[in-house]
Amino acid sequence: MTIPSDSTSSQRAHSQDSSQACAARQPMGIGMQPREISVGGIWISTRSQEEFLADVAQWAHSGESRYVCFVTAHMIAFAQDDIKVRMALSGAAIRTADGTPVAWCAGITKRMKVPVLDGPSLLPLLLARAEQEHLTVGFIGGAPATLVRIVNRVKEDNPNLRIGCVISPPFRELQPEEDEEIVKAVAETGAQMLFVGLGSVKQEKWMAKHQGRVRAVMFGVGAAFNFYAGEKRMPPKWFQHLGLTWLYRLALEPRRLWHRNYRYGTRFLVVAARQLLMRDGLD
Repeated sequence: MTIPSDSTSSQRAHSQDSSQACAARQPMGIGMQPREISVGGIWISTRSQEEFLADVAQWAHSGESRYVCFVTAHMIAFAQDDIKVRMALSGAAIRTADGTPVAWCAGITKRMKVPVLDGPSLLPLLLARAEQEHLTVGFIGGAPATLVRIVNRVKEDNPNLRIGCVISPPFRELQPEEDEEIVKAVAETGAQMLFVGLGSVKQEKWMAKHQGRVRAVMFGVGAAFNFYAGEKRMPPKWFQHLGLTWLYRLALEPRRLWHRNYRYGTRFLVVAARQLLMRDGLD
Protein backbone atom coordinates (compact mmCIF):
# COMPACT_ATOMS: atom_id res chain seq x y z
CA MET A 1 0.00 0.00 0.00
CA THR A 2 2.83 2.41 0.91
CA ILE A 3 5.69 3.17 -1.44
CA PRO A 4 8.81 3.95 0.64
CA SER A 5 10.46 7.22 -0.23
CA ASP A 6 14.03 8.10 0.49
CA SER A 7 13.70 11.55 -1.04
CA THR A 8 14.41 14.70 0.89
CA SER A 9 13.37 16.06 -2.22
CA SER A 10 -17.30 20.38 11.07
CA GLN A 11 -18.51 20.00 7.84
CA ARG A 12 -20.10 23.26 6.93
CA ALA A 13 -23.04 21.96 4.96
CA HIS A 14 -25.02 24.63 3.18
CA SER A 15 -28.65 24.41 2.31
CA GLN A 16 -28.85 27.48 0.13
CA ASP A 17 -31.56 27.35 -2.48
CA SER A 18 -31.16 28.86 -5.90
CA SER A 19 -32.40 32.26 -4.72
CA GLN A 20 -29.17 32.64 -2.74
CA ALA A 21 -26.84 31.92 -5.63
CA CYS A 22 -25.99 35.58 -6.20
CA ALA A 23 -25.03 36.33 -2.62
CA ALA A 24 -21.50 36.94 -1.41
CA ARG A 25 -20.47 35.09 1.76
CA GLN A 26 -18.84 37.95 3.62
CA PRO A 27 -20.37 41.38 4.24
CA MET A 28 -18.74 44.01 2.07
CA GLY A 29 -18.09 47.67 2.29
CA ILE A 30 -18.50 49.99 -0.65
CA GLY A 31 -16.07 49.07 -3.43
CA MET A 32 -14.94 45.86 -1.77
CA GLN A 33 -14.97 42.57 -3.64
CA PRO A 34 -16.55 39.46 -2.11
CA ARG A 35 -14.19 36.77 -0.84
CA GLU A 36 -16.52 34.03 -2.05
CA ILE A 37 -19.32 33.79 -4.61
CA SER A 38 -21.97 31.08 -4.72
CA VAL A 39 -22.32 28.97 -7.86
CA GLY A 40 -25.23 26.61 -7.54
CA GLY A 41 -24.92 26.79 -3.76
CA ILE A 42 -21.17 26.02 -3.76
CA TRP A 43 -19.08 28.94 -2.53
CA ILE A 44 -16.13 29.72 -4.81
CA SER A 45 -13.13 31.68 -3.53
CA THR A 46 -12.05 34.87 -5.26
CA ARG A 47 -8.54 34.74 -3.72
CA SER A 48 -5.62 35.49 -5.98
CA GLN A 49 -3.05 32.79 -6.62
CA GLU A 50 -0.56 34.41 -4.24
CA GLU A 51 -3.18 34.79 -1.50
CA PHE A 52 -4.09 31.14 -1.92
CA LEU A 53 -0.48 29.96 -1.65
CA ALA A 54 0.17 32.15 1.38
CA ASP A 55 -2.96 30.97 3.22
CA VAL A 56 -2.37 27.24 2.75
CA ALA A 57 1.32 27.55 3.67
CA GLN A 58 0.38 29.32 6.90
CA TRP A 59 -2.12 26.58 7.78
CA ALA A 60 0.48 23.91 7.02
CA HIS A 61 3.03 25.58 9.32
CA SER A 62 0.39 25.72 12.06
CA GLY A 63 -0.39 22.01 11.74
CA GLU A 64 -4.04 22.68 10.99
CA SER A 65 -6.31 19.97 9.65
CA ARG A 66 -8.01 21.58 6.67
CA TYR A 67 -8.76 20.67 3.09
CA VAL A 68 -8.97 22.41 -0.26
CA CYS A 69 -11.30 21.57 -3.14
CA PHE A 70 -10.53 22.54 -6.72
CA VAL A 71 -14.13 22.75 -7.90
CA THR A 72 -14.96 21.74 -11.46
CA ALA A 73 -18.23 22.17 -13.34
CA HIS A 74 -18.72 18.42 -12.92
CA MET A 75 -18.52 18.75 -9.12
CA ILE A 76 -21.04 21.60 -8.98
CA ALA A 77 -23.45 19.62 -11.15
CA PHE A 78 -22.92 16.50 -9.03
CA ALA A 79 -23.56 18.46 -5.84
CA GLN A 80 -26.98 19.60 -7.03
CA ASP A 81 -28.37 16.10 -6.47
CA ASP A 82 -25.94 14.52 -4.00
CA ILE A 83 -26.07 15.91 -0.47
CA LYS A 84 -22.90 14.05 0.59
CA VAL A 85 -20.88 15.71 -2.17
CA ARG A 86 -22.44 19.06 -1.34
CA MET A 87 -21.52 18.67 2.33
CA ALA A 88 -17.97 17.60 1.48
CA LEU A 89 -17.45 20.65 -0.73
CA SER A 90 -19.03 22.94 1.84
CA GLY A 91 -16.67 21.71 4.55
CA ALA A 92 -13.55 22.78 2.66
CA ALA A 93 -11.47 25.70 3.89
CA ILE A 94 -11.14 26.93 0.30
CA ARG A 95 -13.03 26.05 -2.87
CA THR A 96 -11.38 27.43 -5.99
CA ALA A 97 -12.65 27.64 -9.55
CA ASP A 98 -11.05 24.70 -11.36
CA GLY A 99 -11.70 25.66 -14.94
CA THR A 100 -12.91 28.65 -16.90
CA PRO A 101 -16.63 27.66 -16.86
CA VAL A 102 -16.77 27.81 -13.05
CA ALA A 103 -14.78 31.07 -12.96
CA TRP A 104 -17.06 32.62 -15.59
CA CYS A 105 -20.16 31.48 -13.77
CA ALA A 106 -18.96 32.98 -10.48
CA GLY A 107 -17.75 36.16 -12.12
CA ILE A 108 -20.94 37.05 -13.97
CA THR A 109 -22.93 37.36 -10.77
CA LYS A 110 -20.71 40.16 -9.47
CA ARG A 111 -19.27 41.42 -12.77
CA MET A 112 -15.75 40.66 -11.60
CA LYS A 113 -12.89 38.43 -12.69
CA VAL A 114 -12.62 35.26 -10.64
CA PRO A 115 -9.22 33.55 -10.98
CA VAL A 116 -8.93 30.00 -12.26
CA LEU A 117 -6.95 28.00 -9.71
CA ASP A 118 -6.91 24.41 -10.90
CA GLY A 119 -5.21 21.34 -9.50
CA PRO A 120 -2.84 20.59 -12.40
CA SER A 121 -1.53 24.17 -12.48
CA LEU A 122 -1.32 24.60 -8.70
CA LEU A 123 0.39 21.29 -7.88
CA PRO A 124 3.89 22.35 -9.10
CA LEU A 125 3.48 25.75 -7.44
CA LEU A 126 2.44 24.18 -4.14
CA LEU A 127 5.43 21.84 -4.25
CA ALA A 128 7.75 24.77 -4.93
CA ARG A 129 6.18 26.72 -2.06
CA ALA A 130 6.59 23.74 0.27
CA GLU A 131 10.25 23.44 -0.66
CA GLN A 132 10.79 27.17 -0.13
CA GLU A 133 9.14 27.11 3.30
CA HIS A 134 10.67 23.79 4.42
CA LEU A 135 7.35 21.96 4.61
CA THR A 136 6.97 18.18 4.32
CA VAL A 137 4.57 16.85 1.68
CA GLY A 138 2.79 13.55 1.14
CA PHE A 139 0.91 11.88 -1.68
CA ILE A 140 -2.03 9.49 -1.54
CA GLY A 141 -3.82 8.00 -4.53
CA GLY A 142 -2.96 6.90 -8.01
CA ALA A 143 -1.23 3.79 -9.27
CA PRO A 144 2.19 2.83 -7.85
CA ALA A 145 3.88 3.55 -11.18
CA THR A 146 2.33 7.03 -11.27
CA LEU A 147 3.59 7.80 -7.78
CA VAL A 148 7.10 6.64 -8.70
CA ARG A 149 7.08 9.09 -11.63
CA ILE A 150 5.84 11.87 -9.35
CA VAL A 151 8.60 11.25 -6.81
CA ASN A 152 11.23 11.15 -9.57
CA ARG A 153 10.04 14.47 -10.98
CA VAL A 154 9.96 16.06 -7.52
CA LYS A 155 13.60 15.00 -7.02
CA GLU A 156 14.49 16.82 -10.25
CA ASP A 157 12.33 19.93 -9.87
CA ASN A 158 12.45 20.38 -6.10
CA PRO A 159 15.55 18.54 -4.84
CA ASN A 160 15.33 20.00 -1.32
CA LEU A 161 11.67 19.18 -0.78
CA ARG A 162 10.98 16.71 2.00
CA ILE A 163 8.63 13.90 0.98
CA GLY A 164 6.94 11.98 3.76
CA CYS A 165 4.30 9.40 2.91
CA VAL A 166 3.70 8.11 -0.61
CA ILE A 167 0.65 5.84 -0.58
CA SER A 168 -1.18 3.96 -3.32
CA PRO A 169 -4.36 2.62 -1.69
CA PRO A 170 -6.33 -0.23 -3.27
CA PHE A 171 -9.14 0.71 -5.68
CA ARG A 172 -11.89 -0.41 -3.32
CA GLU A 173 -13.47 0.57 -0.04
CA LEU A 174 -10.81 0.47 2.67
CA GLN A 175 -11.20 -1.64 5.77
CA PRO A 176 -11.09 0.35 9.04
CA GLU A 177 -7.64 -0.99 9.88
CA GLU A 178 -6.32 -0.04 6.44
CA ASP A 179 -7.71 3.46 6.82
CA GLU A 180 -6.10 3.79 10.23
CA GLU A 181 -2.80 2.68 8.73
CA ILE A 182 -2.95 5.57 6.27
CA VAL A 183 -3.75 8.10 8.99
CA LYS A 184 -0.85 6.75 11.04
CA ALA A 185 1.54 6.93 8.07
CA VAL A 186 0.69 10.58 7.44
CA ALA A 187 1.26 11.42 11.11
CA GLU A 188 4.51 9.45 11.48
CA THR A 189 6.09 10.92 8.36
CA GLY A 190 5.20 14.47 9.39
CA ALA A 191 3.40 15.42 6.17
CA GLN A 192 2.10 18.99 6.44
CA MET A 193 0.68 19.18 2.92
CA LEU A 194 -1.09 16.05 1.67
CA PHE A 195 -1.97 15.76 -2.02
CA VAL A 196 -4.97 13.49 -2.52
CA GLY A 197 -5.48 11.96 -5.97
CA LEU A 198 -8.38 9.56 -5.47
CA GLY A 199 -10.50 11.01 -8.26
CA SER A 200 -13.52 13.28 -8.23
CA VAL A 201 -15.68 13.14 -6.11
CA LYS A 202 -14.26 10.32 -4.02
CA GLN A 203 -11.34 12.42 -2.85
CA GLU A 204 -13.58 15.24 -1.63
CA LYS A 205 -15.56 12.79 0.52
CA TRP A 206 -12.31 11.25 1.79
CA MET A 207 -10.89 14.61 2.85
CA ALA A 208 -14.11 15.60 4.60
CA LYS A 209 -14.14 12.30 6.47
CA HIS A 210 -10.51 12.71 7.55
CA GLN A 211 -10.59 16.34 8.59
CA GLY A 212 -9.51 16.38 12.22
CA ARG A 213 -7.85 12.97 11.91
CA VAL A 214 -5.19 13.96 9.38
CA ARG A 215 -3.18 16.84 10.79
CA ALA A 216 -2.26 18.34 7.45
CA VAL A 217 -3.64 20.60 4.75
CA MET A 218 -5.20 18.24 2.20
CA PHE A 219 -5.58 19.09 -1.49
CA GLY A 220 -7.95 17.14 -3.74
CA VAL A 221 -5.91 17.32 -6.92
CA GLY A 222 -7.45 14.40 -8.84
CA ALA A 223 -6.04 13.96 -12.33
CA ALA A 224 -3.20 16.38 -11.53
CA PHE A 225 -1.17 13.32 -10.54
CA ASN A 226 -1.37 12.01 -14.10
CA PHE A 227 -0.52 15.38 -15.62
CA TYR A 228 2.40 15.97 -13.26
CA ALA A 229 3.72 12.45 -13.91
CA GLY A 230 3.63 13.10 -17.67
CA GLU A 231 1.02 10.44 -18.33
CA LYS A 232 -1.53 12.95 -19.66
CA ARG A 233 -1.28 16.38 -21.22
CA MET A 234 -3.21 19.53 -20.48
CA PRO A 235 -4.49 21.52 -23.49
CA PRO A 236 -2.73 24.76 -24.50
CA LYS A 237 -3.47 27.75 -22.27
CA TRP A 238 -5.47 29.54 -24.95
CA PHE A 239 -7.70 26.48 -25.24
CA GLN A 240 -8.21 26.47 -21.47
CA HIS A 241 -9.08 30.19 -21.49
CA LEU A 242 -11.88 29.44 -23.95
CA GLY A 243 -13.38 27.03 -21.44
CA LEU A 244 -12.81 24.02 -23.70
CA THR A 245 -10.59 21.83 -21.54
CA TRP A 246 -13.49 19.38 -21.26
CA LEU A 247 -13.57 19.04 -25.06
CA TYR A 248 -9.82 18.39 -25.23
CA ARG A 249 -10.04 15.67 -22.58
CA LEU A 250 -13.15 14.19 -24.18
CA ALA A 251 -11.26 13.82 -27.47
CA LEU A 252 -8.50 11.93 -25.64
CA GLU A 253 -10.78 9.73 -23.49
CA PRO A 254 -14.17 9.54 -25.24
CA ARG A 255 -15.31 6.24 -23.76
CA ARG A 256 -14.62 7.27 -20.19
CA LEU A 257 -15.84 10.85 -20.34
CA TRP A 258 -18.67 11.20 -22.87
CA HIS A 259 -21.46 10.04 -20.55
CA ARG A 260 -20.16 12.09 -17.62
CA ASN A 261 -19.81 15.21 -19.76
CA TYR A 262 -23.28 14.81 -21.24
CA ARG A 263 -25.01 14.19 -17.92
CA TYR A 264 -23.20 16.69 -15.74
CA GLY A 265 -22.37 19.19 -18.48
CA THR A 266 -26.04 19.77 -19.21
CA ARG A 267 -26.76 19.99 -15.48
CA PHE A 268 -24.09 22.65 -15.09
CA LEU A 269 -25.54 24.64 -17.99
CA VAL A 270 -28.80 24.85 -16.06
CA VAL A 271 -26.89 26.20 -13.05
CA ALA A 272 -25.07 28.73 -15.26
CA ALA A 273 -28.31 29.88 -16.88
CA ARG A 274 -29.85 30.42 -13.47
CA GLN A 275 -26.83 32.46 -12.38
CA LEU A 276 -27.14 34.67 -15.46
CA LEU A 277 -30.88 35.16 -15.05
CA MET A 278 -30.49 36.12 -11.41
CA ARG A 279 -27.73 38.57 -12.20
CA ASP A 280 -29.94 40.22 -14.80
CA GLY A 281 -32.75 40.25 -12.28
CA LEU A 282 -30.58 42.33 -9.94
CA ASP A 283 -29.85 44.95 -12.59
